Amino acid sequence: MLNIESGERVYELPAARPRVVGPGRREQGYLDQIERLEARRVQAEREREAAQAQRQRLAGELEWSARVERGSVRRAERLEGELRTSEEAQKRLLLALGAVQRENELLRQRVDALSAGPIQQLEARGGRPAKPVRAPRSLWQRLFGR
Repeated sequence: MLNIESGERVYELPAARPRVVGPGRREQGYLDQIERLEARRVQAEREREAAQAQRQRLAGELEWSARVERGSVRRAERLEGELRTSEEAQKRLLLALGAVQRENELLRQRVDALSAGPIQQLEARGGRPAKPVRAPRSLWQRLFGR
């Protein structure tokens, strides 16, 4: 017994061992719910990181495809320009070839007319008298006047 100054008596009881009491059903439910929410949070964080990585990969692919598209457009335009240039050159060559063919035809007619006799030459010129055809003079004839 203990004596306290006020005169009251205080009795000391034997100390009981504390009983360990775990969480009740409600508390256990709360803890389980907290665990599930934490697992969901971790899963959502992983999915967010995966989505971010995929977004970055797709952005890179989009950039590369845009570059390829711009490059292919430039290449196509350059090839079209070269094609136009070659078509213009082809047209010029065809015109030149036509002119050469016409000139060859005129020369062939002239050779035929020169190799024909004088009567045929008159006929070839439409009845006009042909100029007399001279035999080519050699260098000595031209120098010495023969």
